[in-house]
Amino acid sequence: MRRELTLPRIDGSFCPRVLHPYEHSEQTLPRKDVTMRQADFTMDCYPENVVIKGYTSGHTWNGWSCPLFTKDSAMQIMELQKDIIAYSKEMGCDYYELTYNEQDESFELSYRCDEGEEYESVEVIHPITKDGLKLYDIGSSNWCWYEVQD
Repeated sequence: MRRELTLPRIDGSFCPRVLHPYEHSEQTLPRKDVTMRQADFTMDCYPENVVIKGYTSGHTWNGWSCPLFTKDSAMQIMELQKDIIAYSKEMGCDYYELTYNEQDESFELSYRCDEGEEYESVEVIHPITKDGLKLYDIGSSNWCWYEVQD
C-alpha cells in the first residue's frame, strides 16, 4: 500500500516534502565497482546543526542523497527518531520507528499511521559490506537526505 507522509519537525513545523515510504530499489545499493566516500548528512526534520556521518557513492534519488550508514550512525538516527515519534504521536501524525535487533545485526524500520484504521509496514534492513565496512541503507531513496557542505 502506498501512503504519503509529511514528516514533522521537532520544532512543530513540518517538512515541506512528501515522502513515499518503502520505494527502495537496487539502485540505492552501491555497485561493486563504485567507490564510496564519507560525508555528513542531515534532513530538514532534524534540529539545526545535527549531522549524521555516512557514506555515499554520489547516487541520488529525485535529487536527494542516498547515503549508507555505519551501525553507530544508524543508532544516532534511531535516537533522533524517538523525539520525532513523540511529537508525531502528540500531533496525531504518521511516523517512522527504527529499532535494532542484536541477534542478526539488523534494523527494523516501521511506518505507522492511524487514519481511521491503523496501518503499519515493516522493513528489515540488513547490513551490506562495502569497502570493508558494514553499512545500513536507512531511508535511501525514501527520506529526504542531503549532504552537508562545509
